[in-house]
Order: sequence, then structure tokens, then C-alpha cells
Amino acid sequence: MTLVPEIINATTGKLESGQPSLLCKQSMFARWQYLVKRLPLLPQSTECTTVTPTLPQLDGLLYQEAKQLSPGYQLAKQRLIEAFDKAKLGKWVKKPLEQDQFICELTDADPELLFA
Repeated sequence: MTLVPEIINATTGKLESGQPSLLCKQSMFARWQYLVKRLPLLPQSTECTTVTPTLPQLDGLLYQEAKQLSPGYQLAKQRLIEAFDKAKLGKWVKKPLEQDQFICELTDADPELLFA
């Protein structure tokens, strides 16, 4: 397979064809959902108390909710924020909540395209 660079429209953030980029949150969320539905769930660390989502909960799940359900992600983010604070590198800049309030629109996508 030949890799072709993606040409992004700077106004929309999408490819010239109107499709999302392979590197956008929507595409990464689609790959995460694809994998979670097909791979066995791993036991979580005792430091993390968040429950891993069950398969019925994935449909209609917001991107922000998926991040909240990921104990490893939340723990790593918290440790990074603490390290920045300890090193006096400034405060973690929070983005608007609306930015992560979307559902995956790439449902049942072809894995060949998801993982190209």
C-alpha cells in the first residue's frame, strides 16, 4: 500500500474530500471504539477506580465520556499536571468542554481505512 500525505483544508480541518483526517480526534475515537469492541478488556490497576465501559455503553458515547472512562489516561494526565506544577512550568490549560462533546460518526468503518 502506498502512503499518500493528507491535504487538510485549514478552514474545516478536514480532508479536501470532506472526510476526517486519520489524525483527528474523530478518527482516533473510531479506532479506539473498533478495538474496544474486538479485544478482551484488560484488568485495571488498583490505583484506578474507574470502570471500563461495557460494549452496550459504547454506542452514543461522547469522546469526553470515553476519556473519563479511561483510568490509565486519567492517571497519566493527573501525574503530568502534578509534574508541571512541581517544576513550576505553569498551569494546565483547559480547553472548552464543547470541543470533546461529540459522538463517533465513523461507526462500522472499514478497518483498512481506519488503520491505513
